[in-house]
Amino acid sequence: MGKFLVRITLIITSLYLVLCFFIAQFVGKDILDDWYNILFEAIVVVYCFSEGKYHCRYMKYLSISILFSDVLTRLDNSFNFLSVTAHNLIPISILAIGITTSITLALRYFYRVNKVKKLRQKNGR
Repeated sequence: MGKFLVRITLIITSLYLVLCFFIAQFVGKDILDDWYNILFEAIVVVYCFSEGKYHCRYMKYLSISILFSDVLTRLDNSFNFLSVTAHNLIPISILAIGITTSITLALRYFYRVNKVKKLRQKNGR
């Protein structure tokens, strides 16, 4: 159950952040201004890295991208060092890279595992 909760938490959090960034870019309403979420995301990152093979090792990239994009957004909300477009597009890009990396590596791993299983079944093991 723990694996499922961590994975679904990462997926839902990434979808939430993508939705928030799109709302900020196209509607003009920035709803990411509370700092307590950073602690939650940091705990999820530490948990993903501390459990070893218990979790999908490729979800680690997603958790790091969530943390980096959210920290960048919060820092820019406080210190205002990015333009409005950069404030919305850079975190979306970081998140997209994390999602793409996680999905690509997980699919490659799944493909290799299935290939080995088919070879073993073919050889009668």
